[in-house]
Amino acid sequence: MNSQPIHEFTETGIRAGEEEFELDVVICAIGFDNNTGTMTAIDIVNSEGRTIRDVWNEEYLDYLGKMVPGFPNLFYTYGLHSPAAFLNGPTAGELEGDWVVHVISDITRRGITRIEPRLDVSKQWHQEILDAAAKTLFPKAKSWYMGANIPGKRPEMLQYPSGAPMYRQKLWDEVERGLSGFILGQPEAASVR
Repeated sequence: MNSQPIHEFTETGIRAGEEEFELDVVICAIGFDNNTGTMTAIDIVNSEGRTIRDVWNEEYLDYLGKMVPGFPNLFYTYGLHSPAAFLNGPTAGELEGDWVVHVISDITRRGITRIEPRLDVSKQWHQEILDAAAKTLFPKAKSWYMGANIPGKRPEMLQYPSGAPMYRQKLWDEVERGLSGFILGQPEAASVR
């Protein structure tokens, strides 16, 4: 209906352009900013003065759908490049939450107080998402899976499209590698001026 926007609801349906469409039921779906909207709506600023919105306006960077490079100790779940749209909420919450709790417990036990995804692995993860999506029909559709429902948003796969079992394996493989895709350390000392 982009070429014929809705002008009004009538007693029998909808008037779009010069036509009236008779309908028994009208379902209003107002849309939403899938997978990135909640994080970009919060004004989280890193030590360089950049927000997650700034990063994602350039490139949808994160690692494992859990953290954004340049934003240490900021975990998220059910967001960008996680399988959020392909899982129900409780399943995703358990799958992702268990991993986040494990990682935080592990680094705390090891005396590590700072964790941040490496930029190179974040770029590799982003490419893996694009490659997996390219094997599907998602990039051919103007849908919210691609962020195409938000004017001005770069259309690109925003979900992890390869399924929950493979996603779970990716998360726990990273743990088995000792979190090698992350920069682990202590917080930088504050400078005195």
